[in-house]
Amino acid sequence: MKTLKWMSRFAVTTLLTLGCDSEEPDVVEDDAPSLTRCHPFAARDTSPARSQRAAGAPTEVNAWTTPAPPAYEGPLAVNSGLENAERFGETLLRGAEDIVFDAQGTLYTGTQDGTVWRAPIDAEGRPATFTALATLPDARPLGLAFDSCGNLLVAAGRRGLIGISADGVVRTLADRVDGTLIEYADELAVAADGTVYLTDASTRYSSAWPYDFLEGKPNGRVVAYEPTTGEVRVLVDDIYFANGVAVTADESAVLIAETFRGRVLRHWLSGARAGTTEPFVENLPVTPDNITLDAQGHLWTTGYLRTDELDALSGSAEQRLGLLQNFTYEQLVAGFPIAPHVLVTVHDAQGNLVRSFHDATGGLFPLSTAVPQGAWLYVGTLSGQGIARVPVP
Repeated sequence: MKTLKWMSRFAVTTLLTLGCDSEEPDVVEDDAPSLTRCHPFAARDTSPARSQRAAGAPTEVNAWTTPAPPAYEGPLAVNSGLENAERFGETLLRGAEDIVFDAQGTLYTGTQDGTVWRAPIDAEGRPATFTALATLPDARPLGLAFDSCGNLLVAAGRRGLIGISADGVVRTLADRVDGTLIEYADELAVAADGTVYLTDASTRYSSAWPYDFLEGKPNGRVVAYEPTTGEVRVLVDDIYFANGVAVTADESAVLIAETFRGRVLRHWLSGARAGTTEPFVENLPVTPDNITLDAQGHLWTTGYLRTDELDALSGSAEQRLGLLQNFTYEQLVAGFPIAPHVLVTVHDAQGNLVRSFHDATGGLFPLSTAVPQGAWLYVGTLSGQGIARVPVP
């Protein structure tokens, strides 16, 4: 989410409806065999589960203090690093939110119509022809990651966690935890032992994330899925919109984008602080969406740029309640400003900002993901057409 990422997200999630009913959604075909022999998946839990989704707009809201945004100086100084980006798939890919590469360097992305696409990369690093790997019925592929056996795992909104084999076999792997449905599977990361860390962005508002922002309560969580047993457990909860997630190189912690607090959290998995959660990077200039850790441990983050209007709204429960009482959902979405300035930040393993990439001209679509690959930075979008890349000096 960038500039005012939360507004754009709804505008393009046409397949993820507001979802204010309490019925459990139909699930993707679930009787397929294990996705690969290398990594058998346990049977999915089908025990009764309840929805925690709200029946409508929030009627109570919380305000919070938003710090002044960081100055655009030093490593954050405005530059032209994202200008003149080379674009691909503009007529085919709408809302390519996430980008991932397999072991052979093939690029994968998912679009708002539920299609998962792949394209080989040529000698110059350009995606060649995009072909469809699979289409998810009534689901949008929001987050993508590969397991060690080459299965593509997908965070698919109210469908939960989905697996897709190399030949396009689709299987629902998990859609509930502790007797409650996964309402908004948003992003995921896979550890070396196969554990999948999946963000459930909001347990109350499903795809209606603007309501989640206006309510101002910590409705997000991260769940952990163990593929050989099928066990799903809540790893950490009380997150203000749990979005991107990444596992550190030593697997001692997971990093979690907390979108509506403009920061990235670190949840410790091992060591003396195991089980605790702390801020890792605070006061980002964007509302963070997907996050990526590169081979050097650098954290790449993007999202909608924070605006003065958004920061002021965060601190006023009265204003946000007034918006909820006087405007329809569609009016709220249409009325929120989205700044044309887009940027990507890069932090080192200690959480220090070391560089940034900008396009202040409005020439590039709002960004949702930034993935370094070789000599290039590939970026995706929640609402725009195609994907793009720029060189990484």
